[in-house]
Amino acid sequence: MGKIIFLIAAFLVIIIGLRLWNKAKRISIAKHEAQTRRVSETMVRCVSCGIFIPRSEARMEHDGYHCGAPHCARRS
Repeated sequence: MGKIIFLIAAFLVIIIGLRLWNKAKRISIAKHEAQTRRVSETMVRCVSCGIFIPRSEARMEHDGYHCGAPHCARRS
């Protein structure tokens, strides 16, 4: 009887361990995909100074995107 209880407990520990390992693997893949999406963000060109910046950092104005950097000749 003790052998059967030990085998059932060992089986449950293995199943729980595999589930935890699979969950950690999925989280790692999701983090990597999030970093890849962040790196591959669309770049736009500042109409004033001509540098390329990520679209999320650019300011959209009536004549196009602007960077807002101090060196930019056309600041708002």
